[in-house]
Amino acid sequence: MQAETARGLLGLAATYTEEDFRRARRRALLRAHPDHGGSREELVLVEAAVSFLSTERTRQHDQPRESERRDYANIRDCPSFTIDALPVEAFEWLLLAAVELGDVVDDEPPYRLEVAMNPPAGPWVVLEVVPDAGSSTVSIMMDRRTDDASHEPAWTVTEVRDEWVSALNGLQTLS
Repeated sequence: MQAETARGLLGLAATYTEEDFRRARRRALLRAHPDHGGSREELVLVEAAVSFLSTERTRQHDQPRESERRDYANIRDCPSFTIDALPVEAFEWLLLAAVELGDVVDDEPPYRLEVAMNPPAGPWVVLEVVPDAGSSTVSIMMDRRTDDASHEPAWTVTEVRDEWVSALNGLQTLS
């Protein structure tokens, strides 16, 4: 089935929202249902169109936008520091520090946190919290962006680690 044919069966325009799709699906299924004057063949065609368009939209939503694509070949992994707390509490401390250091992009509590650190040339950082005998080890993976002029890394892993440790220590003095 072609997308144009499927949209025609549902009465959808070339561009439509999820709400448009939901409403058109309901109307077409009611119109094609044998209890409402349609036929079994019409109902099968409408269901095929719904299935086709649902699969097409899922595929489109599964593809990351160009702005969200990360070059994972350019990421460096380096175990960094430990926190004397179990992962749930350590993760909460990291979230608080992230507010000061940048923008939280994604989080999977209590084990993974992605942060776009503040400019200038702040790196994309992924923090992974691993339980470790009553404490937590925080592993840092970071984007190896380079300064365009010197082609040297804008931030080293040590500098990123030191920023996080400093922010965490600053939080502990507040509590």
